Amino acid sequence: RRHGKRPDLKIFKAASKPVANRVSFDVPLTERVEGCSLMLRKLVFAINAKWGERWSDVGRDYAAVYIRDSWEGGMSLMSESYVRELPGQCQWLFRTVGPQHALIKGLKCNSLNTSGQLTKARAGGYVSRAGLRGKTLRMVLALTEEEQPAVQDNWVKVVGGWKRCRGESQEDIFAFCRGNVSDFKAFKMPDGRLCNIYPTCD
Repeated sequence: RRHGKRPDLKIFKAASKPVANRVSFDVPLTERVEGCSLMLRKLVFAINAKWGERWSDVGRDYAAVYIRDSWEGGMSLMSESYVRELPGQCQWLFRTVGPQHALIKGLKCNSLNTSGQLTKARAGGYVSRAGLRGKTLRMVLALTEEEQPAVQDNWVKVVGGWKRCRGESQEDIFAFCRGNVSDFKAFKMPDGRLCNIYPTCD
């Protein structure tokens, strides 16, 4: 469907499912809208994933595929197999919020290079328009089991997981470690437990 005052913006929606699944869309490379010729320049994907039981326990990140008219170094070209894969990897990032230091998670998705190594770039990539018509772009996203802190210098790695730095006081909601790796504070898990180590809650 078209989006309000943005006739150049077209939205495709997929039904949410509780397990990993594949969704497909037939996306036109060109269209004519209100007498104007439009050419596809970018595809943006909103990636939603649920990490807990509450309705608000959802993380979101975005992936993007940029379509260029001329080929540039490092840009993906369509192969004769009619399918071009754009690999990526997603990861949960945890942090605490509020005076109760409640633990929440965010989703982060990045692209993989041709060697399968994680890059700093957003999931997706750049593709050449040449030879794209009638072909398939397939974004393949994997979820790593390893979780990481969302904010640097907030947590200390210990046996069994991570401890939350105390900061300046127990009430300090930002609580940077700043070299103090011996004083910690408890945090509140989504199920209400007060824990000292994430994720084992030891």
